Amino acid sequence: MTIGDHIDRSPDGSGSEGPSFSIIMPVLNMASTIARALDSILVQTYPNYEIIVIDGASTDGTIDVVRRYGDRVCRLVSEPDDSLYHAINKGIELASGDVIGILNGDDFYAHPEVLARYVERFLNPEVNVVFADLAFFPPHDPEKTVRTYSSSRFRPYKLRLGWMPPHPTVFVRREVYAKVGLYRTDYRISADYEFLIRVFLDPTTRHERIDEVVVRMQHGGLSTSGLRATYRLNSEIIRGCRENGLYTNWLLLLMKFPAKLMEYFLHRS
Repeated sequence: MTIGDHIDRSPDGSGSEGPSFSIIMPVLNMASTIARALDSILVQTYPNYEIIVIDGASTDGTIDVVRRYGDRVCRLVSEPDDSLYHAINKGIELASGDVIGILNGDDFYAHPEVLARYVERFLNPEVNVVFADLAFFPPHDPEKTVRTYSSSRFRPYKLRLGWMPPHPTVFVRREVYAKVGLYRTDYRISADYEFLIRVFLDPTTRHERIDEVVVRMQHGGLSTSGLRATYRLNSEIIRGCRENGLYTNWLLLLMKFPAKLMEYFLHRS
């Protein structure tokens, strides 16, 4: 069943000169965290955005929380979906903004100037992808940082080494999706990686980086939940590289782990 299948308002462009943003929030049973995520969007100083919540038929009261926000959430869809990436694809297809970002319902933006930072980069019409840094926090202490995921080391050639920009910080222009396609739902845990391979292999991609943490992410998601998930994640990374003509192997991917371990010791609180 689809609940509230409507757009209550368009992005609010009043008083702003810059692109409109669509923030897609895929959720499933996140009643305890979604208000924090929504609030972090609603305090943004840049006003030209819409919020699209794609719920996978939650049973814990998530929908009741979202409804309390009224028309500040532009579109709410609640129905069963096949996966996180299926939900994201539905949101992309509904989005009306010039630039699309994805924020999970248990993560949140680090400060009220996040969208303003992205606007500065997207004012250059040649830039179509912008990313930044991300901080991981433990589930019950959102102010504590256990690891900082820096995007400073990322270069497109490092995709074959298992390096990608932190996905929740990646904003792309709508035409990028039109050109390279949506997320592949036959990937269960690394569809974001496979998508970014297609993005950065496209010769028309022009990216910039914001040198700061813009998203705080709850530790323990699909890609950080144990050895089995790590094995599957990297297996899918190898598959994604090979299916897109990018050579890699297990040895190349293993080389990234010492650097990632150092992030736990060098994080900024």
